[in-house]
Amino acid sequence: MESIRKPSVALLDTFVPVAKALSRLLPACGGIEWCGMASDLASWRSLLARTQPDVALVEPLGLGCEEDRLLELIASVSPGTRAVIFVGNEPHEPDSARWTDAASIVSKRMAPTEIVESIVRACGADDSSRRVAR
Repeated sequence: MESIRKPSVALLDTFVPVAKALSRLLPACGGIEWCGMASDLASWRSLLARTQPDVALVEPLGLGCEEDRLLELIASVSPGTRAVIFVGNEPHEPDSARWTDAASIVSKRMAPTEIVESIVRACGADDSSRRVAR
């Protein structure tokens, strides 16, 4: 019998209280495997290299890193990882337009379950690499 493996997720958010809250809330929703969180680029790079997550959930504010550089960093450290950008505004607002190469954009205004659903969708529901035998 086959089951769908939960996508693994690593979080980068420079605002530590938000990162800590998300690290409690998102895994509790189910549907994902939590790899951990980081609040700066150096520790996040290490987390990505060590865990090779399916998804990098990134809050880009406060990083001092251009969008294309951030996406290049993800690809260079963990080539199979998809970026899901975590923004403070609604995903359809103009600020989000600069993240066209990201797998998805989620808003801080979304419920944790909606964020998890977006992460799972970004990984592709029928992605054969996520299927594992039971």
